[in-house]
Parts: sequence; C-alpha cells; structure tokens
Amino acid sequence: MDRLGFFKQGLSSLIEVAQSIIGLKHAATSFTEAVDEALSNIKTDVGIHLLTVDADIYDQPKGTLQELARMGYTTLETGLYYGGKVHGMSAEAFKALADEAGLRITAAHLNHLYEGPTKGPDKGAEGAVKKEATGAEKGEGVGVVNGDVAGAVKEESADAINAGAEGVVTEKVVEGAEKVAKNDENDPNYQWWSKALDTHSRLGCQYITSSRIADYPTDEDIETYAEYFNNIGRWTADRKMQFCYHPDAAAFRKRKSLQPSSGQAQAGAEAEVQEAQKDGNTQGAEAEVQEAQKDGNTQGAEGKTQENSEKSIFEIIAERCDEDKVFFQIDTWEALEAGVDVMELLKTYGKRIILLHLHDERNTCESGRIDFDSIIKKGIETGVKDIFIEVRCFSFPPMKCAERSLYNVLALPSVRY
Repeated sequence: MDRLGFFKQGLSSLIEVAQSIIGLKHAATSFTEAVDEALSNIKTDVGIHLLTVDADIYDQPKGTLQELARMGYTTLETGLYYGGKVHGMSAEAFKALADEAGLRITAAHLNHLYEGPTKGPDKGAEGAVKKEATGAEKGEGVGVVNGDVAGAVKEESADAINAGAEGVVTEKVVEGAEKVAKNDENDPNYQWWSKALDTHSRLGCQYITSSRIADYPTDEDIETYAEYFNNIGRWTADRKMQFCYHPDAAAFRKRKSLQPSSGQAQAGAEAEVQEAQKDGNTQGAEAEVQEAQKDGNTQGAEGKTQENSEKSIFEIIAERCDEDKVFFQIDTWEALEAGVDVMELLKTYGKRIILLHLHDERNTCESGRIDFDSIIKKGIETGVKDIFIEVRCFSFPPMKCAERSLYNVLALPSVRY
C-alpha cells in the first residue's frame, strides 16, 4: 500500500470513529431529552394557596394559572369567595381555567363568623356580624412588597373578569346536600354555608378550611364555635368533602379562661327571667339574676373556667369537636409564632391533621427557622393529604416568590414524585 492509500484508509477510519462519537452524542442528547420530558410530566404533591398570588389572579387569571402550572404546581387551594363567586368568577368559569392549565382544585379557604342569638359570639355593640370572606381579612395571603399592600381585590371590578367566559351559573343540587336536619333549614349559618359548599363542590374541592372565630372569645364563645364547627363538618361531609379548622397563632397560645363581664352575665340572666315570666316560672331565674349581680358569673361558667384554664383555643376546639367531622390544617409559620412544635402536633393529633400550609417568614424554606423536610416527612407518615405553599410577606413580586418557594420545597428529600 502506498502512502496515499494508507492515508485514505486512516482518514476513513477516523471518520467512522467520529461518526460513532457523534452518534453517541445524539443518542445521549435524545436520552436526556426523553428523561426531561418524562420528568416534566410527573405530578408532585405540592400545591399553592392562591391568596399568595391573589392580585395576579385578579389581573390575569388565565395567564397566572398557566404560569403556576409551568412552574410545577399541580394543585390549588382557593382563597377568595364572595357573592357566590370564586376569585371573582363563577365556579364553572374558574374551574374551566384551572382545567385548561392542568391544575386540580382540591381545597378552599372560607370564613363565615357564627350568626346566633343575642348571647352568641358575634353579638356585640355592633350587633350580629355577617361575614362572607376569607383569611385575607386578617392579612392571610396579603403580603407587602416594598411597603405596598398586594392582593387587594375590588369586588365591583371582579365581575368584569372573563365576563364572556363565565356563562350562566347553574343552580345544581349537589349529591348529599339534601340530607339536612329540620332545624338547619332556618339557620342563617346553614343558609350561607349551603350555598358556599355547593359552589366549591362544583369546583371539585375535597377539603374546606376555616380560620376565623370571634375576636377575644370567652369560654362560652369557644364552646359555641366548637358546636358550630361540628355543624359545618356535618354539612361538608354531606357533600363528600372534609372540613378543617385552621388555627392562627393566637389560637395556639395558652390562655386564661375568659368569662362574660358582670353586665353581660346579668343581662343574660335577666333575659332568662323575661322568658320564664312568659311561662309563669320566675323563681329559679330570679335567683340567677341575684347570683349574676354578686359575682358576674354563673356556677356552670365557673366549672368551665376550671376545665378550660390554661388551655389554648385550638386545644379546646380539638377536644370539643367530633373527630370524624372536624379535621385540621396546620400553618407552619402560625405555629412557630405561637411557640408550638408542628412535629408534636402531628404526633398528638395524627390523622386529624390532613392539610399543611408550608408558610415561612418570607419565601418558604429560606428563613432557616422551620424544619420543613422533617415536617413533610412526618406529615406523610401520619396521613396528611395535601400540602400548600403560602407566602404572605414578599421579598420579590408574588409570582417570583411562589416560584422560588416551590423550587425550595421540591429540593427537599421528603417530597415525593
């Protein structure tokens, strides 16, 4: 073989080797792309509490939901309900946008203060308080960006959102809703919750959470709210959903029992006298007035004072509420603010804690003060069903905070794929 032939043969061999290397590179690239595509289709179990980005939802609901899905969120907890609408839209319109983005609505945060008789928890100097709102009224989900309040929603403008897509809100009877006790039909609380629960059932919600009770509650108020939550739990279960109480920091803190003032106690006893006079039986009721005038309280209330002494509102609610009707959503930051260990809560209340708010000082997992990895791992063991990221105080625009928080959480070893 001459030199030219040898050179040609060597060049041909080099070309074959190069082609093999290029082929391997293409194969590796194709494999990497296939893995990336497969991973992108894996659904995580991390959702977002929409009050985190409520202003963005208000301004551009469709684009915001699609962007949340692109980030990697797969489930939603709604947070604004007013006048039968969810984040300013009919249930059907909002669900359509979520479905289009590939997001599932699994939970909703609702608040409606108890409406009761004169002695109920919401009857004060201003009379009965009728609330139809969310945790936003306490600052939940409303954060501050450079000192400005983010997420304020104007109801009068909300009707304009996707007006063409909303269509007609149908009056649909939800399965199980007909199971109503006779005394529920005239209960203003049931009337509000019935409509709200039917609306969120149409969204596909599995869990309904509530965080509000009367401000500065007495022991009697707390007892009333325990009964109220039991009723909500029953109404929710009738629609094949579960009700959760979301305690705030104040509800977690130990407290001394509070009883009605002497004036309130006497007024209540005098009301009983008037009622007894109608029935012709005043002796016992008049004695209660005299007792109330002496110490501003009643014997039964004193018994409850000893029983509830140094207990937190959350502990009393947990004891008084039926385990099969009232569950809990634990907020990690609210617990930290109250000095409560979430790990101990998970151990103590076990399967009653079915939802978690992954909530930090600012972006989730960045303060270094909360062991989110251990909490999530323990929560999975004890029966937590869904976890939602929540941000209230913003270092960056809310959507950026939502994205950073999600990436931080997805990096935790405890998060399942």
